[in-house]
Amino acid sequence: MEYGNFRSVIYLEVMALRDYVEENTPFSTQHGVKGTEYPNVLAVFGGGWTQYNFADMLAKYPSRGDLNERDRKRFEKSRNLFYVACSRAKSDLTTLFTTELSRSALETLGEWAGESNVVGIQFSPDGTPLDV
Repeated sequence: MEYGNFRSVIYLEVMALRDYVEENTPFSTQHGVKGTEYPNVLAVFGGGWTQYNFADMLAKYPSRGDLNERDRKRFEKSRNLFYVACSRAKSDLTTLFTTELSRSALETLGEWAGESNVVGIQFSPDGTPLDV
């Protein structure tokens, strides 16, 4: 039966899904927050996008004037959505990147947010955070 496993789902998970679908949750997508503001924002940037590459955008920011047409368009799409996500915070903004950032990308973040506000976490091959 297609819905046979549904009965094993915890009730709180079903309610959380309902809240998300009905937009009754503190979570939203970068596209969904355009035009709104919040006191505190946690913007999560991952690598699962096909049209956006935030790590690449940050790394290429210093040489953005040298990009070819195709790379420039992708850069601008990523930059614009990054701006939408980050400009929603009224007071506190935290960005979380779930992909590895190059030195150039980290330098760009340091210039924008201040070096002391950029914290990197290194992981072992098994995914355990390393004490650095």
